Amino acid sequence: MANAKVWLLVLLHFALVSMGKGDCKLPQLNNSVLLSERSILQNNFPDNSEAFLECPNGYQRESGSTSIFCRDREWSAVELKCKKIDCGLPKPSPHMTYILTAGTLFGDYMRPVCERGYYLEGLSHRQCLVRGWSGRSKCSLTTCLNPDEIAHGKIETQLAKKEIVVDDIIEYSCDASYALHGNKFITCNEDGIYNSPPPTCKATECQVPEVKFGIQIEGKPPHSDKSEARFKCEPGYIMKGSDTAVCAEGEWSPIPECVQATECQVPEVKFGIQIEGKPPHSDKSEARFKCEPGYIMKGSDTAVCAEGEWSPIPECVQAKSNAADTTTKQTTAGVTTNTNTPTTNTILIEKKEEHLSVYSIIAVIVAGILFSTVFVIILMIVVFYRFHKQRGSYNTGEGQWRKEEELLPFQKPRANNRTVPLV
Repeated sequence: MANAKVWLLVLLHFALVSMGKGDCKLPQLNNSVLLSERSILQNNFPDNSEAFLECPNGYQRESGSTSIFCRDREWSAVELKCKKIDCGLPKPSPHMTYILTAGTLFGDYMRPVCERGYYLEGLSHRQCLVRGWSGRSKCSLTTCLNPDEIAHGKIETQLAKKEIVVDDIIEYSCDASYALHGNKFITCNEDGIYNSPPPTCKATECQVPEVKFGIQIEGKPPHSDKSEARFKCEPGYIMKGSDTAVCAEGEWSPIPECVQATECQVPEVKFGIQIEGKPPHSDKSEARFKCEPGYIMKGSDTAVCAEGEWSPIPECVQAKSNAADTTTKQTTAGVTTNTNTPTTNTILIEKKEEHLSVYSIIAVIVAGILFSTVFVIILMIVVFYRFHKQRGSYNTGEGQWRKEEELLPFQKPRANNRTVPLV
């Protein structure tokens, strides 16, 4: 323990001897002034030695010496004074102004702004640094692309300049028989784009409408705006949706659609009432009708569904009448008598009966003619058959006929001298 204390005293003695009588310690400075890097690396500052000072980053020497001296273990007074670097206003740039956030001293920011019709290239914010303002900025002319051409129209504006700049106006127009839809004028704005898309030119008349599997039944060209066209479908097809299209801005809307029929729609017979057949009306199904009062059926009263269409279509026509149903009461000398006059229904029934009687007579005559004709034909066949059968045949005398080849050949009896005795 005693040896350790001795060695400590010896080392302290040598340190004091090496330090010297007039050496200075490392100088203590405020934040506005710094010891230079060269002086910081020195191990000691003997008497009459010099230390060098400098300004912090972003500051520059304003006045005073940049050195201090060691005198009897004391540093001379610090005379160096520093101030912040002032970048000042940047150099003027065409069509540009500057907006300062605080000032032009070190660390401050400013924002460059372009005039109307120009856009900024480069940094939108610049900072004051040791060597001046950071980055670069400039203002360039804002232009729009050449306007688009439009179908069935043209650009009316004749531009004298090669470039289209902010606030330039482009005018459009349409060809004959076409109407302009949209903005007639479009303007180049500050973003380098037009304030609206180009207009379109649409026909003021619609072309002849085309409906697949459909036939136009109403509406004739020219088809002007808001005119209508009506369609029906070909046999085997039915209308899906509206059967009428309206011309609007050169286009038909809605477009009628004909689709292949799998069933018949509910049949419609003018002045008729359906009495048999219920939906769904599938293929080959039937529907039967009767006519409303005052109408009579013309033709068949039954329609058959075939490929989505009814055939034949029953027809109800107005019944003809020469007298009205009246029953008049006549009173003569206090006596009431009823005089019945034929009613419309009675007349129709009588006429119908007359028609039936005429038809019956005609049917009887036709049947008689047919029967007579058939009878004559049969008679002729029988006669022909018998005549053909008897030809070349002989009666045996026993009610039978034999053909010629079945008879024995005839032989004359030979003459002899034999005398036949007389009886």
